[in-house]
Amino acid sequence: MTKKDFFPHIAGLRGLALLFVLLFHLNGTQWANGYLGVDVFLVIMGYLMFKARVDRGGNDTLKQCAGYLMKRVRRIVPPMLVIILATLTIGLFVLSRDDETWSNDLGHAACLLRANIYLKHAFADYFAPDSQFMPLLPLWYLSVALQLCALYAVGNYALQRLSKRILVTLLVLVGLASLLRTFSFTIHEWLANMGCPVWKMRHDISYYDTLPRVWEVMAGGLVLCLPTMEKRRLMPTVLFILGLLLLVIPVAFNISLSLGQPERGVATVMCVVGTVLCIRYCPRNCLRRVLDNQALVRLGSISFSIYLVHMPVFVGWRLITGGNISPWDEGGMLISSVVLGRLFWWSIEKRRFAWWLLALMWMVTTLLTVPSLWKEKSIPAILQEELCLSSRPSYENYRMCYDDQLLQTLPKEMEPWPSFFIINNVRDQKEILNKSPLICIGDPEREKTFLLTGDSHAAHLCAGLDTVFRGSSKAGVYLASRIAPLHNVYEGNWDQGMTPNKAQSFFSWLEMNRQITHVIIAQLWTVRLYETWKGIDAEHAVRSFFLELKKRGIRTIVIAPTPEFRWSHYETLALLWDTKRELTICSLDTYNNRNKRILAFLRRMVAEDLISLVEPVETLAPGESFQALQGSQLLMIDNNHLNALGSKLMAERLYPMILEALSMRTGNNAERPTASPQKKQGKIAGEGDPGQTGTLNL
Repeated sequence: MTKKDFFPHIAGLRGLALLFVLLFHLNGTQWANGYLGVDVFLVIMGYLMFKARVDRGGNDTLKQCAGYLMKRVRRIVPPMLVIILATLTIGLFVLSRDDETWSNDLGHAACLLRANIYLKHAFADYFAPDSQFMPLLPLWYLSVALQLCALYAVGNYALQRLSKRILVTLLVLVGLASLLRTFSFTIHEWLANMGCPVWKMRHDISYYDTLPRVWEVMAGGLVLCLPTMEKRRLMPTVLFILGLLLLVIPVAFNISLSLGQPERGVATVMCVVGTVLCIRYCPRNCLRRVLDNQALVRLGSISFSIYLVHMPVFVGWRLITGGNISPWDEGGMLISSVVLGRLFWWSIEKRRFAWWLLALMWMVTTLLTVPSLWKEKSIPAILQEELCLSSRPSYENYRMCYDDQLLQTLPKEMEPWPSFFIINNVRDQKEILNKSPLICIGDPEREKTFLLTGDSHAAHLCAGLDTVFRGSSKAGVYLASRIAPLHNVYEGNWDQGMTPNKAQSFFSWLEMNRQITHVIIAQLWTVRLYETWKGIDAEHAVRSFFLELKKRGIRTIVIAPTPEFRWSHYETLALLWDTKRELTICSLDTYNNRNKRILAFLRRMVAEDLISLVEPVETLAPGESFQALQGSQLLMIDNNHLNALGSKLMAERLYPMILEALSMRTGNNAERPTASPQKKQGKIAGEGDPGQTGTLNL
C-alpha cells in the first residue's frame, strides 16, 4: 500500500485514540480504560518510524537520523512551550498555590524533556482523582515520545553495522526487558500470591517510565513483518474486526482485565494487538469507513493540539463549576476542547517556527519555570498570596507567646520546622520560629500540661486552640518541629523523616518535663500514612509511637483528618466579585470514603485504649455537609488547611471534646508527677507587657 492508501485510516485511528483519552480525563470512573489511547499513539508512532526507515532502504546517514530527531522536536516543542506559558499565566488567577507550583515544576521538567521522570519521583498517580486537576499532566507523554525518538535516532545509526542476526537478537532482548519491566508488579503479585519469595515492591511505578513503552513502539514496527494477505478476501476482514474488538471493548465496556494493577495488564496487551491488526489489515471495502471517515480523520489530524489543550480546558471548567459536572458540562468540555484545539492547530502547531525563535522560546520558558522562582518571596507567589488577602479573615493585634522554661530543656535535634501560619502579616516563618519553636496555647502564665504537635495542620489549629483555651484552667504549648508519628515513615521531596536520634530526644524531653500529661496530634493522616513508597509497615510504626507515649504515662489525643476541598483562586475571585455560587462541599459520606482506611485504623487504636480520637467533621457539621464557606466568609486557606475563621470555628466546636480527653489519664498517669505551678513562664513575641496576650478580631 502507498502512503496515500493507508494515511486516512491511520489518522482515524489517531482520532479514536484521542477520543479514548478525552473520555478518560472527562470521567475516569465511567471510562476507566480510556488511558489506553496513549498506547495506541505509541504503536502508531512506532509503525511510522520503522516504515519510514524501510522506505529509505534502512541505511540512514548520521545527518538523516539527526534530521529526523530535529523534525520531531520542531513539531512537538513549540506547541508544548506555548501551552506551558499560557496555562501558568492563567493559573495565577485560577489555580491554588499548590496546584500552580506543581504545574510550574512539571512545566520546567517538560522543558528539559523529563516530565515523566519528574512525575515518577514526585509520586504523582496518573489514575488518582486529584490528577483531574493537573492541567499539564499530558506533558509526560510528550517527554516519553521525544525520549523514544532520540533513542530511535541514535540506535538507528549505531546499529546499522551489526549483522541481521545480532540486530534481531538485540531487539528481541530489548523487547523482553521492556515487557518484564511493564509487568514487573503483576509478576510480583503472582509470585507473592503463590507464596514464593519476592523482592520489595508495594506499587507499580512503571507507568511513567520510558523502558516499558519500548515494546509498544516495537509492536508498531512488527506491523511491517506481518503478511498482507491481499489475495485473501475474508481473512483480512476478520482480523480487522478482531482488532477493532480488542481495541474498543476494554474502553467501551469498562473492562479492566488487569493482573495486579488496572493500568498495566491484559487490557494493555489487547489494545496493542488490536492497534497492530487495525493498521495492517484495514480492508478496502465498506468496513474501512469505520476508521476512514471524515469525523475521525479530521479529529486525528489535529489530535496533538487537542491533546495539549484539553486538560487545561477540563481543569478550568471543573474549577468554575466547583467540581459539580453535569452531562451538559461534559459535552461543553468536549466541544470546547475540539474548538480550541482546532484554533491552536491553525495558529501554533501548523506554523513552523524558525530555529532561533524556537531556541528563544525554550530559553524563556525554562527560565520562567525554574522552581526557585516560585518560592515564597517570588513575584508569582506574592501575586497569588495577594489575590486571597482581601477575602481571608486573619488575626489582628495578636502576639504569639513563647515558653522560655520548656525551651531551656529542648534538645538541639528538635530544630524548628516552618509551617503555614495563618496569623496576619506573618510571612517570614523562619524568623519567627528561630526565636522559639514552642508557642503557648492558652494563658502563657499557666502550667503547660499538654503538647500540640504534627504538621501544618497542627500549626493551623494552634491559633484557634489558643483563643478557646485563654479562659480555661488548662494551658499547653505547640511544638513546631518535625516530631510526629508519621514523619518516621513518610519521605517525600520536601519532607525529611524523623530519625531515631530525634525520636529518642523527643521522648527524653518529655521525661524531663513531666508536667506534660497529654499530647495532641493533628496532621494530614491519609497522605502521610498510605501514600508512601517505602516498604515500611506504617501502621505498626504509628502504633509503636502511641505505645511509647502510653508507657511514659502520656495520653495521646488524635485530631482526625481535616475536610478536604479542591480549592482554587477562582473561589476567592468569585467572592471578590460578589458572585453567589455554591462552593465545594464535603459531605459526611465523601469524608468517610476518602478517609475510610485511616479512620478504621485510628478507631482500632481507640479500642486498644492507646489514643482518644476527636473527629472534626461531625463536630463542625453534625448531620449535614461541611461547606468551605460560612455566610460570606471563607473557612479554608487552600485544599485542606483552615484559615483564621475556620481554625477558630473548629477549635470552638472541638473544645469540649478536647477538654474531656484532657481529663482522661493512662494507666501510668498516676506515676507521672506534675510540677508545681509556675509564674510567668510565657514570653510574648516582640514588645509589650508579658501579661497582655492581645485580642482576636475576625
